[in-house]
Amino acid sequence: MNQTRNAFDPVIGSKSQNRPNGYKLYKISGIGIAICLGSPIAGGFLMSQNYKKLGKRSEARKALLYITIAWVLFPIAAALITEELNISASSILVPLAIGTFLYAKQNQLEDIKAHAMRGGKFASNWKALGISLLFSTAILTVVLSAIISLKQVGSTHFM
Repeated sequence: MNQTRNAFDPVIGSKSQNRPNGYKLYKISGIGIAICLGSPIAGGFLMSQNYKKLGKRSEARKALLYITIAWVLFPIAAALITEELNISASSILVPLAIGTFLYAKQNQLEDIKAHAMRGGKFASNWKALGISLLFSTAILTVVLSAIISLKQVGSTHFM
C-alpha cells in the first residue's frame, strides 16, 4: 500500500523528518496543567496551538470547536442533572476535564513524541500555567459579572 506524503507536513514530510524545527509544542503535561487550572477550554486552546504549529489547521479548529461545545454543554447538563439527582456538579465537571486530557493524549501524543525524536523543542509548562491562569481569570470575570447582573435584576435562581 503506497501512502502519499506531503513534503510540507512538519510531522511526516521527508524534508523535516530528521531535523529539529523552530517551533515549540506544548507537552501533554502542559495541556494537563491548563485543563486542571484553567478549564478544559484552556487545554483545548493549547491543543489548538500544537495543531497549528504542526500544520494541521483543520484539526486545530476541530479541537477548539469540540472542547468549546463540551465546555458549554457539560455545565448545562450538570445543572440539570445535579438538581434532579441531587449530586455534586464536580461529578459532572471532573469527567469533562479527564475526557479533555484523554482526548489530548490520544490525538497529540504521537505527534509530540515524533517532535521530540527530531530534537524539537517544547514550550515551558510554566507558560502553560500562565495561559491557564489567564483563562481562569477570564472565566471568573464572566461568572462574577453574570452573578452580579442576575442579583441586580432580582433573580435568585442561581444563588
